[in-house]
Amino acid sequence: MTYRKPTHLRGALLTGLVLVAWFFLARRRPELHYHFAPLIASALWPLSLRTQGRRSNRDAVVGGAGAIALTLAATLLIQVLGNLDGPNFLHRGPAWPEAVLFAIVGAAVAARAASRERPGLLGGLVDTTV
Repeated sequence: MTYRKPTHLRGALLTGLVLVAWFFLARRRPELHYHFAPLIASALWPLSLRTQGRRSNRDAVVGGAGAIALTLAATLLIQVLGNLDGPNFLHRGPAWPEAVLFAIVGAAVAARAASRERPGLLGGLVDTTV
């Protein structure tokens, strides 16, 4: 089995890799909040599906939903362990709502890029058929 083809397994592994890195960074420095880790992690799965051209809406939605689920599970784990103590962008309140928002936004934008007819700016970064 090759991981070069755009599959959901490859997307899940890419998302999981970023989440593992985020987990260990958060464990090492709980007072820091890596704001863009959930955004990047949730965008990777659906965006990785675009590498060989446009994907169906169903594939993009499955990738986006899977990425959100993994990212929210990682956010919950990091929060429960007490390692999501850093400030949010506004320096008020906890960081977990920001992580949830970024996970949803990242997956939604990347799912749209994966399924649209023209790759656009984001899809053009990964689409090898253009």
